[in-house]
Amino acid sequence: TAGVRKKKQVHDSIEFYSMARAERSIRRADVVLFLIDATLKVSEVDKKLGDYIISENKPCIIVINKWDLAEENTDEFRNNVKKDIYANFPHLHFAPIVFVSAKTDYRTHQIFPLIKQAWKGRQIVIEEEVLKDFIKRMVKKHLPTRGMGVRHPKILGMTQLGYNPPMFEIQVKAGTSVHISYVHFIENRLREEFGFFASPIVMKLSKLKRIT
Repeated sequence: TAGVRKKKQVHDSIEFYSMARAERSIRRADVVLFLIDATLKVSEVDKKLGDYIISENKPCIIVINKWDLAEENTDEFRNNVKKDIYANFPHLHFAPIVFVSAKTDYRTHQIFPLIKQAWKGRQIVIEEEVLKDFIKRMVKKHLPTRGMGVRHPKILGMTQLGYNPPMFEIQVKAGTSVHISYVHFIENRLREEFGFFASPIVMKLSKLKRIT
């Protein structure tokens, strides 16, 4: 996603075609390297690209380039930069961040192992019985929180609908609703337990009547 930057001196048509080219690259990509300039503030164009990566459900690695020009290179400073990046791109919370310098080759060797790991994470398929045990443990650990309505929700099951991107469906008792925060809780636990590294997880909800 290099080469897209909002500048006053850049003509609108050039920016339009640059954005279109970046979006086309994202659509075609197996893994997106989201390149951000360490010497510049996150722009609205950057945020639009981040949103587009999410809309296409692409694995993403955030690459902070020109780190040789950073103010300092301490762990504390890097952690602060990470917090700022995730604050600007909250929907890319799953994306690892790597600090590099294309000019000096600083840590560029870290990128390709991350790409390989992200691609593998994209292909994970969880066995039905394993997933059944997972959702039982999660419900026992943390009861589902209510969304719209007054009836407390009940989780009836969970199914993996596909991979690349990983997609899951949570079956909820008809007439009840699960709060989005609980869906995020399940998503985060899936990522931690099964290793969906650098990849968004698509979560769907369906309402079913329990069959007796």
